[in-house]
Amino acid sequence: MNILYEQLKHYLLIALTSCFILGIILSFFAPSSSKLPVIALVICLLSTLLLSRLRYNDSAKILLCFCFALSGYYHGSQSSILVPAPDNISHLIENGQEAVLVGTLDKMVTGNSQEQKIIVEAAFLNKKDTRLLTPVSGKVVLSLKGEWPQTIAVGDTFIARGIFRHPGTAKSPGRFDYSQYLAEQEIFLTGAIRSPLLIHAIDYPLQRDAITNFRHYTERIRSHISHFLSATLKEKHAALYQAILLGDKSQIPPELLETFQISGVAHILAISGMHMALLGFFLFTLFYYITRLSPKLILTVNVRKLSLLLCILPLLLYSLLAGSNTPAVRSFIMSLIFIFAFCVNRPKSHFTIITAAALILLIYEPLSLKSASFQLSFAAVASIVLMTPKILRAVPNYQTNAPGSGFLRWLD
Repeated sequence: MNILYEQLKHYLLIALTSCFILGIILSFFAPSSSKLPVIALVICLLSTLLLSRLRYNDSAKILLCFCFALSGYYHGSQSSILVPAPDNISHLIENGQEAVLVGTLDKMVTGNSQEQKIIVEAAFLNKKDTRLLTPVSGKVVLSLKGEWPQTIAVGDTFIARGIFRHPGTAKSPGRFDYSQYLAEQEIFLTGAIRSPLLIHAIDYPLQRDAITNFRHYTERIRSHISHFLSATLKEKHAALYQAILLGDKSQIPPELLETFQISGVAHILAISGMHMALLGFFLFTLFYYITRLSPKLILTVNVRKLSLLLCILPLLLYSLLAGSNTPAVRSFIMSLIFIFAFCVNRPKSHFTIITAAALILLIYEPLSLKSASFQLSFAAVASIVLMTPKILRAVPNYQTNAPGSGFLRWLD
């Protein structure tokens, strides 16, 4: 038992995150919509505070692990119960029904000149059997045969006629469930528009909060960059830059994408930790060189820490321009935690950094624990952390003062 207490004392965050993950995994198999987990969590937290107050610190730490397990279970249960809101548009549409939709373009339009994908925030709905517009809520994924009208940008309101369907579920075990994938993004309806002629912009401003307006602004910047790349580069080159810079792989020709997959370098096209690490290394080198040009800065501040802090804003902007997808957000959070650890003189706590990043991501999106992207990313980083010291110690001149050995020791 004393060994357990010592492990909890030195690796408390790892233990708490592991319990949180176990709670989420349990919620996948037996989710609960009742308030019983909340009541148990409150009782457990009060008991933890009482034990800590009475200086039973070891017992309090063990009980705190149960608190995190209950919290993960409740958080996972709330995210696993994917039910549309009562006023969601999916409740008013029958499968295969034609209707008129009024909504706001929510994200950058993706796809090629033959078919494009549009995500819409619905506002009003008009069906054939009704004359008035019915207020609705929820997002809809639309597919369009042809090119999206350039006059309608992200955040603009438009009206469109299309045929709407409820996404089908996977019929075979183990296959990709498209309806589940959309439901995790709070999307419960899809639609198809036969022609761009059935889409028209309207001047009807909708009330939106500041966060939505900021997200629409970043999506507009993404759209402008995408259009600029398409207008100035060849088709294949533009498609590659759009994938690497914006996270949009929809315009890459199938034969080129297959070539990347066969060669084993398809991960270059998916914005992830590699892109964030390369950009962070370039930014740090640039800022470190610039800050060292000032003798006053060298004498007053730690230029290494200052250079790392200056990297935060560009990395944040890059993750936003990449569409704020899960891999990009995960990479940014891990970079942010590493910068913070370095600034507080804890850069060698590798597993603590990894664990903190996993905990933050799972609090933000517990369902990401199911994704192969989340599992493989953290498994790969943990493997690198475990194997790097052994590999470096096998390198000749690692423990000497030979040229390059200092850089190798810095990696350890």
